[in-house]
Amino acid sequence: MNTPAPVPVDENVGLGNVLLAMDVVDTLRHEQRVVSEALGEEAREQALVNRVRRAYRAQGIEVSDALIAEGVAKLKEQQFDYTPPPPGLGTGLAKAWINRGRIGTGLAAVALLVGVIGSGWWGFVERPAQKRLATLVSSTDAGIADATRQLTLLEERRKTLAARIETERNARTPQPAQAAVTTELDNATQDLANAASALTQAATFAQVARNREPENKAMAQSRSDQLTRQRVLLTTAGNELGNAERALGGLDALRTLPETITTLRDEALAAAATGDARTRIGNTASDALSALSRGEASLAQTGVSSLRSMIEMLQQELEVRIVSRPGVLSGVIRTPNDNRRINNYYLVVEAVDGAGSPARLAIESEEDGTTRTVALWAARVSESTFNGVRRDKQDDGIIQNDAAGAKPRGHLEIDWSLPRSGGFIHTWENPR
Repeated sequence: MNTPAPVPVDENVGLGNVLLAMDVVDTLRHEQRVVSEALGEEAREQALVNRVRRAYRAQGIEVSDALIAEGVAKLKEQQFDYTPPPPGLGTGLAKAWINRGRIGTGLAAVALLVGVIGSGWWGFVERPAQKRLATLVSSTDAGIADATRQLTLLEERRKTLAARIETERNARTPQPAQAAVTTELDNATQDLANAASALTQAATFAQVARNREPENKAMAQSRSDQLTRQRVLLTTAGNELGNAERALGGLDALRTLPETITTLRDEALAAAATGDARTRIGNTASDALSALSRGEASLAQTGVSSLRSMIEMLQQELEVRIVSRPGVLSGVIRTPNDNRRINNYYLVVEAVDGAGSPARLAIESEEDGTTRTVALWAARVSESTFNGVRRDKQDDGIIQNDAAGAKPRGHLEIDWSLPRSGGFIHTWENPR
């Protein structure tokens, strides 16, 4: 391979010489890394000179020994090495200015991301929360206004009832009804006291609920909770006032109850045709008056209802017969719960008036002691009587002898022609 002829270098050329010297130093720095570990100081310096000379000759450049020696000296002095400036405010600002394009793009991206997140937070979290808060505040304000009106009305109602109680305590009451009337007035007074207590607490809650500063979620919820408690108390007060009103409303009836009992007793006695009926009527009226004098108004009212039922029964003329029609049982067999080894036999009966219309009678069950007013009930009979009626019906599907008894006018009890062996039941597998 032909080596290009060296080009002599003018060592007196200013800038070119400097640049070449810098290049020489750079070459020396590169070559230094190659030989620094294998040679001593002098041998390393001579090796560097030789390698640099060969490198330039290979490029067709002739560099004098003086220039190479100068390059070695500069290398030792590190004159052409780059030493970065120490960190500081000026250095930081200079670097930021140099990288302003890249930094600006990043900041713009961050700003855009913050904007998107902020917009989403406002649209999906903050704004709905503010709307819910506004709705809660608005509904609470409306509820407070309504509760305040209700509180005022209930307080006026309470005052009216309090005045009425005082009037009723001074009203004339027949002696037999005095205890009952006094009891009802005492009950009404207690109801009124309960209402007053509830209204006082409700007024306290209303005052707290009206406080709107500062308005935030916690305060708004607290006001709503106070309003809820206030409404509960107002409902309680309303119920107590209602109880008092009902108690006072029944006072007139209580005052006339002795006269009502006496009138019904006399009417029932006039319709009674038997001694047993008269005895029952007298006992019922006496028990009602005694209950009234003890202040037990409900028992007295029960006696009044019994007297009215007796009068209705006395005025009726009924026939009792065994039921015999399609779709309705004529008899039932029951096993008592307290003795599962025996059976009780019942025939299903009904009472009809002269026009054939069924009558509904109060029947007490011997199984559970309950009383129901029914059109059909069953009378307990012996097994032989039960089987005799069953054979009668099996002949042609009709019970020929269906008469079971009669209840004449003026009587309270049925005169049974059917031989009974026990009491009655009003409920079974197919009750009517």
